[in-house]
Amino acid sequence: AEIIDAQEDGQYGMGKRVSAEGNRQLRLYALGAVEEYGLAYDFASARLFIHQPRVATAPSEWAVSLEDLEVFGEEVKLAAQQVEGAKETFGISGWEKNFLFPSDDACQWCRAKATCPALTKLVRDAVLDGFDDVQELIPDAVQDAIGNLEQASPIALADKMRVTGLIEQWIKAVRGKVETDLLAGVSVPGYKIVQGKQGNRKWADATEVEAVLKSMRLKTEEMYDLTLISPTTAEKLTKRMDDAGKPILGPRQWKKLQDSITRAEGGLSVAPDSDPRPAVDMSAKADDFDDLGDDLT
Repeated sequence: AEIIDAQEDGQYGMGKRVSAEGNRQLRLYALGAVEEYGLAYDFASARLFIHQPRVATAPSEWAVSLEDLEVFGEEVKLAAQQVEGAKETFGISGWEKNFLFPSDDACQWCRAKATCPALTKLVRDAVLDGFDDVQELIPDAVQDAIGNLEQASPIALADKMRVTGLIEQWIKAVRGKVETDLLAGVSVPGYKIVQGKQGNRKWADATEVEAVLKSMRLKTEEMYDLTLISPTTAEKLTKRMDDAGKPILGPRQWKKLQDSITRAEGGLSVAPDSDPRPAVDMSAKADDFDDLGDDLT
């Protein structure tokens, strides 16, 4: 039986690992490949791959039968037909209610975040406490809302925490939309484009300045900032070749440096229970502390 490979290369994902298993976007790619080459080959299954070199050494892989792909394809067609006729069937408000469900994953790459009515309503309900007009939120009211968090129960905090990622996405999208409109000459009441802070100073022509400084008889340490290369830069030298075609830093040389490499632990951060990383045990243990004895006053 013939097998077709569908692969997403270079999906860096901003540090978020994506699985090929059940991946809807990748299954659409596979369906497209079957549509394109199905007459020439007798496909029985597809293997789906996602390779993210920055977050995983091995690609994520998932195999799916052609039958399951075709069932998925029919589901997609039906969903597309439902969305197409939704506005006529439900009206605008009904369409929003039945088809717009904001979530971190659903909204992450959506270009309509800044104008999405469902996401705006979610933010208003979670942050603005039902205010329809943002102008009604005076600073004192905002400070009161922040102060109320101190007395919030863990369950109430969890409910709010679940939408913080979405709210941050919405804020970024709104800022981006306003900036885009202003740069395009569209007026946004109360806002304007201004010139930002000047960048850092740099030489217009470094080679010319280097020659001038040398003519001033400056010492090497006075002209240049010399720093030791990092482990990452050193490792790159194992792949770079010298004029003789040999690695600048050989395998045995690189091995000698391993004991000199240290790495700080990752910082602590909040993550949902669905995150595959194990939870850090934050409970304090008596043997974690020195015995101060009589010195404790």
